[in-house]
Amino acid sequence: MQTKLDNDLRNDARERFKGPLWEDVTYEQLEPAYLYGVKLAEDPRWTQTNLHELDQFASTDWGGEYPFNWINMKEAIEYGFACARQH
Repeated sequence: MQTKLDNDLRNDARERFKGPLWEDVTYEQLEPAYLYGVKLAEDPRWTQTNLHELDQFASTDWGGEYPFNWINMKEAIEYGFACARQH
């Protein structure tokens, strides 16, 4: 059963990842980036911070390879982080 958070992440992926680079990419391939943001938001070490303050840590901790590298997944990670904080 999908939660509101799951639906929000899927809807964002549908809107955010358009164009030739993403036409064959499924949500399941993008999901790790969104869930990484959720994981950061739920980590007790970061409860008093925002993702922009975590940018250096997250960019080096995120290990995806092109096209799932930091530069392409940053907004999805930030969205997952923000959504987790709201839910």
